[in-house]
Amino acid sequence: MDLLALARARQAVLRVGVVLIMVGAMIVGTEPGDWLEQCLWIGAYALAAVGAAVVAVSPIGKSISGPRWRLATVITDVVALSGFHLLTTGGYVPLLLVGLLPLMVILEVSWQRAAVVLSLSVVAFLATLVADTSIPEKIGWPAAWFLVALYAYLCCAAFLSTYVQSRQIREVSRQRTASERYAYQATHDALTGLPNRAYVLARIEDALLTESPDSLSAVLFIDLDKFKEINDSMGHEAGDTVLRTAAQRLERSVRPDDLVARLGGDEFVALLFGPTTRGGLDQISDRLHATLAESMRIGDASLHMTASIGIAPVGDLDERDAAAVLNAADLAMYEAKTAGGARSQYFAQLRGLTEKLVARQS
Repeated sequence: MDLLALARARQAVLRVGVVLIMVGAMIVGTEPGDWLEQCLWIGAYALAAVGAAVVAVSPIGKSISGPRWRLATVITDVVALSGFHLLTTGGYVPLLLVGLLPLMVILEVSWQRAAVVLSLSVVAFLATLVADTSIPEKIGWPAAWFLVALYAYLCCAAFLSTYVQSRQIREVSRQRTASERYAYQATHDALTGLPNRAYVLARIEDALLTESPDSLSAVLFIDLDKFKEINDSMGHEAGDTVLRTAAQRLERSVRPDDLVARLGGDEFVALLFGPTTRGGLDQISDRLHATLAESMRIGDASLHMTASIGIAPVGDLDERDAAAVLNAADLAMYEAKTAGGARSQYFAQLRGLTEKLVARQS
């Protein structure tokens, strides 16, 4: 049973407790001749409470959304509170605090507030019995103390259920946060915060298997030129600054639905989604070059970054796998790098790609 079903079952159990309180209040505050009317009210509420419990743990309950479920619980509580006029007939108005039990369940107050409200409710219940001497005279102190014990027990049950649920929610939230953090760390680069190689390959693979107007249209492999010289001459901290700045500028240069990732070292990749023409690819490529070339200062030095970009278009019926698509963009980038860098190269324009790939990997 999932947490949602358990929470709804908890609400129903508390409402059954309210039914017991209503029976006790009927005995105390109503003449036997009026019990038929009150039993009808209590029976209607008990039927609604039991029905809610059955629905909560059944497959049907999963199809009932939050707003509709809350409306159903409100209706059952309106039935209960309408029947509480039996408490006023005997003059025991403070006993109306019993109505806080179902209302607390609806509002889902925190366990701290539940403790305060329920404690005050128990005190008010006890004070009513002590102040109104006609109650113990009428039913006797053993029965009166039994009502106090029963009410206190139900309030404790309400508090414990609220407390346990809050702890469960907090634990589930903590575990989910930890899982999300570990998943993020496994798929993102710690330095730049961009997705990493594993994420890129998975995203390309998913895109190649999905037919959609917003499917993958091109992969751009981006390698910063002469980054090793910056690292060697200015230090690794300066190199890290360059990488973080490059990541921010690349993200700023692509379209909102596109993705920029860092593969490692000074290698980045941009995944373009949605229809993209050759002219559109040229514009994005030019924008990437122009944004990277903007001046940046590190200490007293002024730097201008350039990059070699390999472009691998992806067709609607592309039968390559993710690694092949990424390798195609990598080869195109390598061709741009050997041609002097600071330029873009399309994969389709290359010749002898297999030989170059073998030579580079050997």
